[in-house]
Amino acid sequence: MTSLIVVAVLALFVLITVFKGVRIVPQGEEWSRKSSPATTR
Repeated sequence: MTSLIVVAVLALFVLITVFKGVRIVPQGEEWSRKSSPATTR
């Protein structure tokens, strides 16, 4: 049961990171400078 939750959380993180990466492509330099996707909002 716990492994399922871990997999779901990992999938969510991957989806969010991919979505943010796609949306923040034009501002790639700023994103790499902050180097912390959690604070870029």
